[in-house]
Amino acid sequence: ALAAHLQNSELGQISQLNRQSLFHPNAVDLSTIDSREAAEGLAQKGLLRSVHIFPLEFGGKDAPENIVYMPKTAALKKRTIDNKIAVLVQQKKVKGCSIKSTYKGKSFIPSTLSFELSGEAGFQETLEIW
Repeated sequence: ALAAHLQNSELGQISQLNRQSLFHPNAVDLSTIDSREAAEGLAQKGLLRSVHIFPLEFGGKDAPENIVYMPKTAALKKRTIDNKIAVLVQQKKVKGCSIKSTYKGKSFIPSTLSFELSGEAGFQETLEIW
């Protein structure tokens, strides 16, 4: 009964942070998003988040080539990684940063973002988006 009520209300899911989704009436198949325009449309509906690959606070540009789209949970995890990197930068343990994206099929949505920092930090982390 609750699931039917949520589905009819089009409210979506309300849940705790980093909890695996059990139900979302507006779920998006990320493999079918094959253009920036489609991703932007879903972001306008609140189903995806736009994220700067290289954050503005680290000198990244607010330009299309520096923006990717991903679900909210992945965007929150990306922010956590950015915060870890910021701490290492403040500690002067970073000499360089490489961020690489991988894609599945023809999807415009990256499947992973891999972070590698050079210098004393020795930081490597991969964000699994989907």
